[in-house]
Amino acid sequence: MSGQATAPPGDVITQLQPLLEMAHRWLIAYAVLLPRPLAILAINPVFTRVELSNLLKGVIATGMVFPMWPMMVDVLGDHPPGTGRLLLLVVKESLKRLA
Repeated sequence: MSGQATAPPGDVITQLQPLLEMAHRWLIAYAVLLPRPLAILAINPVFTRVELSNLLKGVIATGMVFPMWPMMVDVLGDHPPGTGRLLLLVVKESLKRLA
């Protein structure tokens, strides 16, 4: 043994907590932004005739989300809305393109 003390697992999670909270904010913003581009890709005849695979549609939708992503993180702030409100927001965003 080299005599070095190892940190208990709880310490590591405590140290990673700020990073996990930041990643959670970014993932919530991504989840809110993604339905609109996916609805565009599902409805627009250009993308249905080309017969893109679902993976490529996801990549294109993610590319459409990138410019708006940092702004949505700032809008959501440190306290993202609850589960029910998030669900309604995602439904609104996906139906907005259909209307």
